[in-house]
Amino acid sequence: MASSAFNPLNKTLTPITSNGNILAVKHKTQPITDAERHTLNTIYNESVIRMERTLQLLEKLDICLSSRSIDEQYKVKNIKQMLIDEEVDPDVLHALKMVKRHFYINITNNTIANVIQGVRILHDNLLKTCKGLMGQMDVRLQVLPHNPSAAEISKLYDKTYVLVPDNSGGWELSYYEDRVKKKTIPINDVDAQINNIPSVELATVNASLIIRKIMLYHAKNMQSKNDNVYISNISVKKQNDVNNLAIGYVHYVRKGVAWENYGPIYLDYRLLQNKPFLALITLMHEASHRYGWVQDRGYYHQEKLLKNGKGSRPYPEDLGKSPPKALNNADSYAYFVADVTGMNGLYDKQNSPAWLDPKKIQPLPAQKSPGSALKKFSLFALGAVAVGGICYLVSRRGFSNS
Repeated sequence: MASSAFNPLNKTLTPITSNGNILAVKHKTQPITDAERHTLNTIYNESVIRMERTLQLLEKLDICLSSRSIDEQYKVKNIKQMLIDEEVDPDVLHALKMVKRHFYINITNNTIANVIQGVRILHDNLLKTCKGLMGQMDVRLQVLPHNPSAAEISKLYDKTYVLVPDNSGGWELSYYEDRVKKKTIPINDVDAQINNIPSVELATVNASLIIRKIMLYHAKNMQSKNDNVYISNISVKKQNDVNNLAIGYVHYVRKGVAWENYGPIYLDYRLLQNKPFLALITLMHEASHRYGWVQDRGYYHQEKLLKNGKGSRPYPEDLGKSPPKALNNADSYAYFVADVTGMNGLYDKQNSPAWLDPKKIQPLPAQKSPGSALKKFSLFALGAVAVGGICYLVSRRGFSNS
């Protein structure tokens, strides 16, 4: 779905988190209210907390499964029953069941190796999403025919990987932060297949695919400076359109053979007061687009009866129970995290899971000035071309514009 380009020069910014790195973006005619700021702060912090907890459980599950011998990993078995018999951590077992529920990976008649493969794809996409919300993933790639000159370095974005041909017919990758070279990274640590690219021209055309590999490397291995993360209200035009079903979206731009996401996460601020838990789901969904670079393959607009017969749960009928589709579907990640960490509304200090430190539930911070972040961000946003949008749509049953 096409959407208009983000122009921060027409917006005002309000910091959301206590460190001021997460900024709310609203039109000047729609200043953010204290109530909106409080709820936005809550759902931002909770989304990170929930993702971090989910990543911990996926890592424990991976360790549990990959500790088996290679021969055992390739035997078809009932993996769920195996973990039940071994009395694994109930939360880890629950995470495995939710992998089956949301990503359709068979856990009762499958090999351990197949399950591990799916869990790792899921983990890696979620890791990029979580690190992105924490301000770590706004990185760029520059392909050059030679080592960058001082003039070229001066034009690099704050966090840039530079790819240049080396003397052996392969490639050399370096990381620059604030235009200072911080590290040279062996290509094999990112993806050995990059060395098969024969020319600078082809590397440039494929830069949007290469950056995906680099982003995963960055999420796993680099602790970089924090970027500002922007969470904007949807456009006034969409707010006033009675036929609009988009409650969240991000922008993307086509570059070479693939697309790249950029800019703020757009979230309908009306959800903050009317449906705060749906706002949390939407934020995690859009963050999966913005930083995990997963797509929309289906929405949780249908309902499915629970096996115990007590109620129902949201269900994406259009995925067709396809693991590849689900692993590349933003809604699947959002609902998976919610289910793994307790899909019972927003946390508070009186109603939170046992694993959560109540100190992590942050109060409303004092407002801070965003400083020069607006100017820095606008230089990138205004330079984008061929703009489109990836939207989160809600069924009329679930949300009303009134």
